[in-house]
Amino acid sequence: MTTVIIATQQWTSWPEYAGSTWVPIQYLIGLGRLGVTAIWVDHLRRMDPRSDVHGVEYLMNHLEATAQGLGFQGRYCVVYDGGRRHFGLDRGELTDRMLEADLLLALSGRGLDPASPLTRIPRRAYVDMDPGFTQAWTRQVDMGLDGFDVLFTVGANVGGRDFRLPTPGIDWRPSGSPRSPTGGQGNTSRWTQRITEESATSSSVSSRCPSRQTSRSRWRSRSIPTTIASWGC
Repeated sequence: MTTVIIATQQWTSWPEYAGSTWVPIQYLIGLGRLGVTAIWVDHLRRMDPRSDVHGVEYLMNHLEATAQGLGFQGRYCVVYDGGRRHFGLDRGELTDRMLEADLLLALSGRGLDPASPLTRIPRRAYVDMDPGFTQAWTRQVDMGLDGFDVLFTVGANVGGRDFRLPTPGIDWRPSGSPRSPTGGQGNTSRWTQRITEESATSSSVSSRCPSRQTSRSRWRSRSIPTTIASWGC
């Protein structure tokens, strides 16, 4: 069975922001519906009680409760403080999953540290979830995107002929954000039909910007699942 590691950075530090939890969960649920074993790995810095609202114990208790409620317990790992602690899967279990992984799917933010063991996964893809920020950041700092085989973006127009900003040597491939139209794991029977549709936000933008409107067939042809399949994963 194909195994995909979904990598994020700091997302578990914002439990009150639904998107930071729900986005990777959509991938966990959706890829599972496609017969793929998906593991969420978040890299969390050391929490500072002088500046952070929540401590790590609160965050991890919240995450485990969410995992139990949505049915992905045993399919996540939080690498805390540079690997000094692991929550969810332990270090050994995470290593085993990485060794058998077919694809790394990194969601937004900077790319992984070159020294990260996740970079040993043979196929690596990056998904830009915040096109406005990402396009600005790529002009200001090294995002570490060179380590990926393919780069997706939820921005339907990024890199297209109507996109006015230069994309410095980056071949962005538009792909709709996966989403379950009816909510949690128990109500995702239509997920595979909807995985390549635009998110509610993207749909709203497209309706206002004709140049960003994209047919469903194009979303399918350039989607993340299609690319995974073309790689033979």
